[in-house]
Amino acid sequence: MNLNIKKSDIEKLIEVKKGDKFLNHFFTVIKHDRRPSGEIEKTEIKVWKFNLCVAIFYQIFIFHFNSNNDLTTISSKLNSF
Repeated sequence: MNLNIKKSDIEKLIEVKKGDKFLNHFFTVIKHDRRPSGEIEKTEIKVWKFNLCVAIFYQIFIFHFNSNNDLTTISSKLNSF
């Protein structure tokens, strides 16, 4: 199954651009900022969204792209806060 997801498709999901840093996650939790946030790099995009159900344990989804900006893999990790 080939979905042909491009990097630009994922970039549209991000409302607030900020780095995947401890302080950014700290302020996201303190402010209860529920807007989709993320960090855009050359070969990957990290996206997260605060959620009251999981509170401070929200996931960061990492989308990996090849040189043609086609999605190759998706992984996740727990935020640094």
